[in-house]
Amino acid sequence: MSFFIPKKIEYRIKTKDSSVKILEIAFGDLDEKDLVMVKDEYGRI
Repeated sequence: MSFFIPKKIEYRIKTKDSSVKILEIAFGDLDEKDLVMVKDEYGRI
């Protein structure tokens, strides 16, 4: 399965299958300064 998440879209990936692996592929210039965590259930904010 694959999916595309457009720019500036708030999203969450969730699965009941603990064996799922996520491979993130970025297009263009890579700059993680624009990442914003909006909700975290594990106290990491």
